[in-house]
Amino acid sequence: MTSGQEILGHRILSFARQTNTLSVFLAEHILLGRKAAIIEISKQDKDKNNANFDKNLDKIVGAQARLQHPNISLLYQYQSANAENSNENNAIIIREWVEGQTLAQVLQTQGTSAPMSQERAKNIFLQLLDALAYAHHKGIIHANLSAENIIIDKNDKVKITDFGLSEAQTSAYQSPEVIKKDVLDKRSDIYSLGAIFFHLLTGKTPATDALDIKKINSKIDKKSAQIILKATLSDSYKRYQTCEEIRNEFFRTENTSKTNYKGTIIMLGVGAAAVGGAVWFGKNMLNQQEKAINSVPLVIKPKEKIDSSAYYQKILDEQNKNKKENKDKQEKAKKDSLSKLDPEEIRKDSLEKVEKFEKEAREKRIKLRKENLMKNLLIDGQFISNTAGEYKVKVEIFNRNTDAEFTDLKVVVSYFNGAGDVIEKEEKFIEKIGKNAGAEIEITKKVNATRFSCKLLDVKVIDELPTEMPKENMPKEIIRDK
Repeated sequence: MTSGQEILGHRILSFARQTNTLSVFLAEHILLGRKAAIIEISKQDKDKNNANFDKNLDKIVGAQARLQHPNISLLYQYQSANAENSNENNAIIIREWVEGQTLAQVLQTQGTSAPMSQERAKNIFLQLLDALAYAHHKGIIHANLSAENIIIDKNDKVKITDFGLSEAQTSAYQSPEVIKKDVLDKRSDIYSLGAIFFHLLTGKTPATDALDIKKINSKIDKKSAQIILKATLSDSYKRYQTCEEIRNEFFRTENTSKTNYKGTIIMLGVGAAAVGGAVWFGKNMLNQQEKAINSVPLVIKPKEKIDSSAYYQKILDEQNKNKKENKDKQEKAKKDSLSKLDPEEIRKDSLEKVEKFEKEAREKRIKLRKENLMKNLLIDGQFISNTAGEYKVKVEIFNRNTDAEFTDLKVVVSYFNGAGDVIEKEEKFIEKIGKNAGAEIEITKKVNATRFSCKLLDVKVIDELPTEMPKENMPKEIIRDK
């Protein structure tokens, strides 16, 4: 492609950048005057890197078209390599043009091996985390997250591009699965995200430096170091399994002072009890010695050593013996009382046992059933706009269950500043969601926030459960009594 060339209603303005497989151009829509990025994937590059990529590209781009998130560049148009009017059988993707620099350019401008400020690094990291969480929720992975396809504008707003175009990944942030050419999933994106966070905070890339963060930048806080280390574990099953786990870890408040205080109180209590016991024991021994002195002539003898371990073991044995005797007495008394009851009283006692068992089992089944149903209740928040101090979002909830409904849904939306602190919270209620159905609410909040999250706090389940306990699940002794 060259400057001035027209393609799919756009005019090429200039060349933007080149990767191993993609050529990116700045273009403008001829009628609308809207700037756009045109990505050309050449047939030669596709054949060289992945013989099946041409077959899968239509599916990849179709999935990317569903992504509408403030930190993901929008897809405008697509022309398949198999289209009749395609240029030399090259695939063309037209997406939103983002004014700014790639993360690679930002890091280069910052200086080689120079760490980014922690506040700025966390702001970028959280935006990437939100974008990936949203994409993973839609069933889409990036598979090639790198400093080249992350664009940052002058206000440090992040945009991720090139979702799914992973046919020749050479990024320093690539996961072990990519190197081994294993099947990729969202945990590969989590590895790349942790590696990028490492690079932002240290100025180093994991490809050239071991992930011993404290030796490179001792000012990194403990929580960020823990997140990076777990996200970049070589074994994908030991990493964070979802972006939500990372988010929960990031915003979890450690309250060690309370725990230490509680532990101190416990230790003081144990110590006081030990001292009190020792004082009582010593006083008792003195009283016995005083009685002995008054009853017999005074004879001076060498001081005898007391075997404390044997003494306390003897006390412990006596206590265990008493417990056993008491237990035996209680069981005997219970048998004696049952033998005196008439058959009707025995039957009544048995029925009470059955009712108690069925009630406990029913409550347990209802709890487990609700937990399983809740897993199929999906909640998603989509950013709409942030203008004139008004932050607009759309919250969607979908019930994938075909045998249960939900009522009185309580949703909380939290708003965060650039440092990741919660600055506002708002609760919304949804009256009812039917089987295999959804609901959505649009929220406008006057708040100066950089991101938001939504969470389901409470819900009631309308579900039909069997009220009777299956006979095969009852204890044999209850069935016999019944």
